[in-house]
Amino acid sequence: MEGGAKKILLHICCAPCSIYTLKKLRAEGAFVSGYFYNPNIHPYTEFLKRLQTLENYSKISLLPLIVDKSYNLETFLKGILEYGKDRCLFCYRTRLEKVFQKGSDEGFDAVTTTLLYSKYQRHDDIKAIGEELSNKYNIDFLYEDFRKGWKVGVEESKTINMYRQQYCGCISVSYTHLRAHETPEHLVCRLLLEKNKRIKGFLIKNMDQHLDHVTPIKQLI
Repeated sequence: MEGGAKKILLHICCAPCSIYTLKKLRAEGAFVSGYFYNPNIHPYTEFLKRLQTLENYSKISLLPLIVDKSYNLETFLKGILEYGKDRCLFCYRTRLEKVFQKGSDEGFDAVTTTLLYSKYQRHDDIKAIGEELSNKYNIDFLYEDFRKGWKVGVEESKTINMYRQQYCGCISVSYTHLRAHETPEHLVCRLLLEKNKRIKGFLIKNMDQHLDHVTPIKQLI
């Protein structure tokens, strides 16, 4: 630990959200390492694009980066279906549980997440889950409202021509987004089903009845 600085493991959902968060933590004297674990990002091509963007930025910002490329789609789908309208809670918990495990195993002093930078995320829920996991793993959860630097991050990401995604990554959102912006050959369901045909029946049977605000799955495959 350099100069007594606090070692913080920062869960990073995407590169743009890490810009202000990283600067703020470093300004406070923390020694920060990044951790990428985001199996919620769909399709897989989008997952790879966000990972590559972050890896490039980590080199520019000299950020030590730990990458977990785990991508278990079927498990994630079952989880968000079980949570229904509160599927965001499953997404938060799944990712934060991983970062707390890693932080505890690697001897970090505290854990935090770039999800706290986004003005679109549910801060109270993220804070509650973080505090619960903090007690479970005996490692501090650093809650800070990074939304104050929203404009700073946006402006800098544009200045350096960083890839900026248009949705959180969740499959429940990406169906609608890709339906509007991609060709049929590149729709998320097409990509995923080609990767794992077993998911096709699962999607048709379950997704339509749970994701009522999304274009029906049967219309997309």
